[in-house]
Amino acid sequence: MKVYTEEFSRAYSQKLDGQVERRMRQAIQSIGSFWYTAWVDAGQPKLGRKNQEIIFEPDSAITDAERLQVRDHE
Repeated sequence: MKVYTEEFSRAYSQKLDGQVERRMRQAIQSIGSFWYTAWVDAGQPKLGRKNQEIIFEPDSAITDAERLQVRDHE
């Protein structure tokens, strides 16, 4: 794994003239737009807290053996 010096990283960033930050901001905007479009296409369902809760009950979890349908081979 290459590790660059702090001086190199600063010089490289200056040469790019803020390109990394611009691209990160564009990526954030794009992802938000994709999620918004998906929400609109889904009929704009309500996203209240009730719909966001995921209930996990460890006692009812499926064991690995049940999930994999293991059988003995002779």
